[in-house]
Amino acid sequence: LYDEAEFRSLSGVPHWSSGLYDGKIRLPAYQAGFSPKELEKIMRHELTHVFIVEMSRNRCPAWLNEGLAVFEEAKVEEPDLKVLRAAVRTNTLFTLFSLLAKETVSNIKDPLEVTLFYQQSYHLVNYLVQRYRMFQIKKMLELYAQGKDSFEVTQGILKISPLELER
Repeated sequence: LYDEAEFRSLSGVPHWSSGLYDGKIRLPAYQAGFSPKELEKIMRHELTHVFIVEMSRNRCPAWLNEGLAVFEEAKVEEPDLKVLRAAVRTNTLFTLFSLLAKETVSNIKDPLEVTLFYQQSYHLVNYLVQRYRMFQIKKMLELYAQGKDSFEVTQGILKISPLELER
């Protein structure tokens, strides 16, 4: 737990990040701006990363890693999906190919694109959990642990191609 200055200097995370898992969960512990509910959401998000890293041997792609983290966070409070809805209206969503291919969120510089990445990843994970259940997500993480990529995992576990999934 860190005060704001310590958290920013030690973690090196962008201003939009409110927690970090880098082998250790690092959380801001300053009072201003964080309600107990917000801290619970951050903790769920970061703790989910711990499980994902362990289950996938740190090979889980960013879309699933962040999508699952936001999925767990949403159990405390539903996420605001305004950016996702606007991207749907303006036809500016990430293609599924580009979403699956992104290795990290840290190389996205535009804050709106970062928000869209998180919201679109959450939306995809939410769909997968509803359609295929969490057990299949666990199996996906196991395949990632074996070194498979998102295209192999989608085909192997969901039995559909990424193009079918995008539709």
